[in-house]
Amino acid sequence: MIESQQQLLERAAQRSRLNFTELAKQLGVSRQAISQFRYGAPMSTEIALRLAKLVKDEPEYIVACIEHNKAARLGRTDELSVWEKLARLSRKPKE
Repeated sequence: MIESQQQLLERAAQRSRLNFTELAKQLGVSRQAISQFRYGAPMSTEIALRLAKLVKDEPEYIVACIEHNKAARLGRTDELSVWEKLARLSRKPKE
């Protein structure tokens, strides 16, 4: 399942027990940037990796979700299945 940036940020805030202002500080961005991300502004890979570390999630999954969201916003339908597959693969149990 692909999560939206809004879902990822809300999960990060819940898991870390931070409000969005505190979350912004942890990610090294402004509170305004968090708000913009929640409403669809593109998030850099650098921020996505910080987010993955904060929520203790697979960075590949977080980046795949972020890139899927970007592709969807830009109408790049040919990329969607690639990001979906990468997100799924990153969720498989490690052997």
